[in-house]
Amino acid sequence: MKNLLFLLLSSAFLLNSCGELVTDSHPDFVGTWISTDFTNTYILVIDDENNARFDRLDLNGDTIQTNLGTARINSSDKLIIGNIKLNITEYPSYNDQTMQWTCQLENWPFLKQ
Repeated sequence: MKNLLFLLLSSAFLLNSCGELVTDSHPDFVGTWISTDFTNTYILVIDDENNARFDRLDLNGDTIQTNLGTARINSSDKLIIGNIKLNITEYPSYNDQTMQWTCQLENWPFLKQ
């Protein structure tokens, strides 16, 4: 009986620490987001079933890193995709003047395509 209780409590903790599905907590993240810096392009794609892909490409467009997984947001404001956790610096917002959705992950500005 103690083992069953431990298993149930452990399972509840693990599920809670993974975070909420993006479509449940912040559906504005659904879509394709792009950011660039001097050396990389970052592409984030989240579909309406929380399937997500985060790619980092070099200047030539070659993929350096790919992360696949279910898009979740935890209580520490981190966007989790597979084994990567990105700090959400600014949640998605729509700018009426530029007619563009923006957000910031790891202090990188992302534009919704």
